Amino acid sequence: MLYVASFGGDSVTPIATRTDRPGRPIPEAIAVSGTTAYVVNTIDSTVTPVDTRTGTAAAPLSVGAYTYPTAITLAGQTAVVVEPYGYTVTLIDTKTGRVYAPVTVGSYPVAAAITG
Repeated sequence: MLYVASFGGDSVTPIATRTDRPGRPIPEAIAVSGTTAYVVNTIDSTVTPVDTRTGTAAAPLSVGAYTYPTAITLAGQTAVVVEPYGYTVTLIDTKTGRVYAPVTVGSYPVAAAITG
């Protein structure tokens, strides 16, 4: 499966590489862990887990109200969602789907990296 993100957060289009058929569009940034893609939806401040084998989206996970998340990174079973306008990052346990309270990190964070 190929995932293509459009500039400006308009959509992410999964394309089955064997058929080249566009799938259902989902907005903004993507990180993949195993067989799950985590897609950041900036307008509604959610992250949608998508099964990469089937293209099926699970229920979106809320990561804050009007925070405009723009990036995501993964380490183990933790997803870190960067929210520049909320001055926060939000942690998600990808095994359980639990979304933790946002952590204030400073003005306009734009990226995150995890070590160890």
